[in-house]
Amino acid sequence: MKIDKILVLLGAVLVAVVTNYTVFQKESILKSGKSIYLKLAPVDPRSLMQGDYMALRFEVARNIQEALKKYPNSQNLAVLKVDKRGIGKFEAIYFNQPLKADEVLIRFKRAKYRVKLSTDSYFFKEGEAKRYQNAKYGVFKLNPKTGEAILTSLADRNLSKL
Repeated sequence: MKIDKILVLLGAVLVAVVTNYTVFQKESILKSGKSIYLKLAPVDPRSLMQGDYMALRFEVARNIQEALKKYPNSQNLAVLKVDKRGIGKFEAIYFNQPLKADEVLIRFKRAKYRVKLSTDSYFFKEGEAKRYQNAKYGVFKLNPKTGEAILTSLADRNLSKL
């Protein structure tokens, strides 16, 4: 009986440590990550069950998905070329090749029939859908070493955050 309590306590401590480490990693990316803009195509601005949100699809994700047809067994990293304004465009699937100064890695997930970047939706306060109608880019904070990306906001065609 005493061993069961110890195992439960150790399990709870392990869960707390892993959770806190994950939060620390995400906060670190938000604080010191590289900002990039990825072109998006909004899909549907409303959900009756979840409130207001914008379903997102990214041009980069479509390009990655197309490239994966040639390289289905590749790792889940892609190379983006980032221009002077911070806009990232798909360059190649990553195969441990050296990156140029204007290139970064982005991690992606493979869903059933599509590629997903860090998220595929952006939630906002109810009644603010009109504010986000002009969204043209997702603004991400990116860990350039691991490729982990966090969507932080949306931006218009002039890269002004909405």
